[in-house]
Amino acid sequence: ILCRTNQGVFNYLMDYQPETWYNLDGRQSPLKCVQWTSGLEAFLNKEADSFVYKGEEFRAEAAIQDFADEEGDSELMRYLILLRELRKREQSFDDFLEYVQGSFTRPKKNQALDDYDGVVLATVHKAKGLEFKRVVIYDDFKFHMIRSRGEVQNKIFCDEANILYVATTRARGSSICTLKRSNATPHSWTQTTHVDTNLFLYCKRTI
Repeated sequence: ILCRTNQGVFNYLMDYQPETWYNLDGRQSPLKCVQWTSGLEAFLNKEADSFVYKGEEFRAEAAIQDFADEEGDSELMRYLILLRELRKREQSFDDFLEYVQGSFTRPKKNQALDDYDGVVLATVHKAKGLEFKRVVIYDDFKFHMIRSRGEVQNKIFCDEANILYVATTRARGSSICTLKRSNATPHSWTQTTHVDTNLFLYCKRTI
């Protein structure tokens, strides 16, 4: 499973919770315990009146998101999204972390990843230069930017098209893109039967 970002890796694990999985960079968990996680979780679950982060006190959930956006704090935003999703599922961070750590299984010695009995997860960045028999491209890619190439700046379009190009070319055999069909059925699987290679040719010409 190829994801655009580490957030995509989190989302996949939350949505599908595979019994056995491996992270291509070899880390046992894409999550790490940070000192303020429990405070943020307590605030989001209305078990605390405020949340303190980097010397700032927040009393509204929207204010935390605004701060993360303005400061470009990807770590805070990542855990905010994660904890919101866990709240919807009535699952605690500790329970989710226990699942993630308990289901992580390394491949056997000298075992090819194509023969791994489980799900191999990776960001596109970690998968560069590698090939797999089958690849599933997760739905955290910015497909809308690629489809609207005439409405966005060439550089933004090219960056996103190149990321998707790297993902699609990791497959020796078949590749499948996944798209969200609706909010009622998040992360539904949709197989794409055609990839417009002109997108990538266009990108190459305009760089």
